[in-house]
Amino acid sequence: MVRVLVGRDAECAVLSRALAAAQGRGAPVVLVSGEGGVGKTTLVEHVLARTGTPVLSGRAAAWPGAAYDVLARALRPAVRDMAGPVPPVLAQIFPERGVPPATPDPAALAAAVCSVLGRLAAGRPLALFLDDLQWADQATLGLLPALADAAGDIPVVLIGCYRSDELPRDHRLRAVRAQLRRSRQLAEVDVGPLDDEDVARMLAHLLGTKPGPALAAAVASRAEGIPFAVEELALALRDGGASAAVVPDGIREAVLLRTARLSGQERTLLETAAVAGQEFDIDPVLAVCGLPAWPDGFTGAGLLTEVRDGRAAFRHSLTHEAAYADIGWSRRRDLHRELARTLAAGAAAPALIAMHQLAARDFEAAREALIAAADAHCAVHAYRDAARALRTVLEHWPADARCRPAGQVRGDVLGIRRGRDAAPRARRRA
Repeated sequence: MVRVLVGRDAECAVLSRALAAAQGRGAPVVLVSGEGGVGKTTLVEHVLARTGTPVLSGRAAAWPGAAYDVLARALRPAVRDMAGPVPPVLAQIFPERGVPPATPDPAALAAAVCSVLGRLAAGRPLALFLDDLQWADQATLGLLPALADAAGDIPVVLIGCYRSDELPRDHRLRAVRAQLRRSRQLAEVDVGPLDDEDVARMLAHLLGTKPGPALAAAVASRAEGIPFAVEELALALRDGGASAAVVPDGIREAVLLRTARLSGQERTLLETAAVAGQEFDIDPVLAVCGLPAWPDGFTGAGLLTEVRDGRAAFRHSLTHEAAYADIGWSRRRDLHRELARTLAAGAAAPALIAMHQLAARDFEAAREALIAAADAHCAVHAYRDAARALRTVLEHWPADARCRPAGQVRGDVLGIRRGRDAAPRARRRA
């Protein structure tokens, strides 16, 4: 379904002004907030397309596999195709490009990133769009103020979207946001729910005909002003007949109605994809399902995007959450366990393997993977991410374990917090 933008004139104007100001040496960072499904990404993409601004985009994963993950997703294709050398410090973001520097220098790293962005911009406006920042790794979030400082001399704007309903008080983005506000380097756009009139206008566009008052009221009541919910309900109405009597209760029921048409093998593939994450490599999913290749044209009843460069994704995080919630808990655990084994055999990022092992309740294996993840984070000076991994180890440390005492892990956490590389001690075993 084509994304529809309705009732966002004011938000478009604010974002357009922020982009123009940033490209004219104004605030270099724009943060767009709102609850899940309210249309933040659609708004940003609409304004960028309308202004013709080239964009590099990356979406954070709920289970990031590596430090600087979302930044690497946005920059890797451009860096890979870029002619000429890139600054060696970028190995901190792209470990495949060499050995990271021995000591951390956020200013040097940010300057290197902005030098790449400046070369790509070539004097014209360019946007770096990082989506779903509520899930971003600590290293990426912590680098944003330094990027804002370094971006002051190039026509680049940094745009981030995040779910305001998924930002706890201690979230790193809150501190970063406050720092950017104090330095007057931040413009903010808040996106709220649609009113009932805009819901009716959007529904008319999606259905191709003006809905009756009863149907419009039923959709508005169930969608609660969330544009993505309106889209999902409109799809269900197309399939079931556009009447108030067949409007599903919400996104999850709409998703279930669509997936009910899948065959047994297709349902297995969709379930495995849902356990793999909102965005995923298809090879591990195919291996768990025992399939030689991704079925031609398979999109899981429209819930998935088409496969590109060996990766696929759910069309929205809310459809992913609905598909995942529909899987029985024992089935979910089995799929997480199989994906963890497959990812480990393929030398995937330890943090990603650990998250699947935790979901499968394989705590002993998860502890080892989390310590390996902490080592990997320390190697690129992502100490907050390393500390978080080791804190998770502590949470799942058995009281009667004969292995390395939890107190030593606690010491590693404290050492990392002070900026010291605790990786060598994290590898030791008592």
